[in-house]
Amino acid sequence: MVRDSIQFFNRRVELNVCYMLEMSTAHSRRHKMLTSIEKLREEVILSLEHNTKVNLWWRDDDLINNSVKFNNLVDISGNYGVPVLISIIPGLTSDSLDIHHCDEELIYFCQHGWKHINHELDGELKSEFGSTRETSVVLDEIISGQMKLTYLLGERRLPVFVPPWNTFGDKHLNILKDRGFTGLSTHNIRKSPFAIGDIRIANTHIDILRWHAHANPSMIPLENIIEKITDLVRRQRIHPLPDPEPIGLLSHHRAMDKDSWLMIDELFSVLASISGITWMTPPKVFEKPKIILVD
Repeated sequence: MVRDSIQFFNRRVELNVCYMLEMSTAHSRRHKMLTSIEKLREEVILSLEHNTKVNLWWRDDDLINNSVKFNNLVDISGNYGVPVLISIIPGLTSDSLDIHHCDEELIYFCQHGWKHINHELDGELKSEFGSTRETSVVLDEIISGQMKLTYLLGERRLPVFVPPWNTFGDKHLNILKDRGFTGLSTHNIRKSPFAIGDIRIANTHIDILRWHAHANPSMIPLENIIEKITDLVRRQRIHPLPDPEPIGLLSHHRAMDKDSWLMIDELFSVLASISGITWMTPPKVFEKPKIILVD
């Protein structure tokens, strides 16, 4: 009896300690998040005082069919009035894809390669259209993708190309130009506003998911995403450019779990609370600047 009482008491102590640790961790994370929000708010104010606009845009990759997750994506866009460019994998997309419920002023679509197949050797950067592939084959696949999306989307297909794994061989850029594309989007800060001719580059810079080699992707903590946005806003203020690139967020709706949806909802709620942040529509993102650029 005494032994049972002692074990019960010890178990109560363990549970109380665990609860206190959890509360302490939650309080610490909440404090860190609130601090990161205030730093972003301050940085936005500084940028506006320096006549530096704070423009964001959103891209989501890998659409292939109608699903609950696709509906979640559309709903969040509508709830916060945030435009999103959804890249579609044409060679994998169902002919029954229905986009009639998508607001034309918020939901935009573009081409995401052909079948999202990696053709590079092990150890090399993954790419569907790397420089090692024959130009004629790449041309056929891109044309096939265009035809599929024209059938599915009609005039709602934006002439923007998003290469799988955000890699595209320079030797194939003329194909995009000849096929009428006016935009190219990969990931990380762009080196130039244009790829070739009038093909406008607008990249994403913050992937909300952390990708693992042998496990499902996990969500990056909200405070870390806010810190990354703050760093990019500060960079644009300190190093202003005549043709600044809007800050791009990247998501993959098919890879997101329940916690991911809750986090992105909270992220957009936070950003909506900060005056001075503007969400750009994809057509505006890839629009040619109305200024003369000097090399």
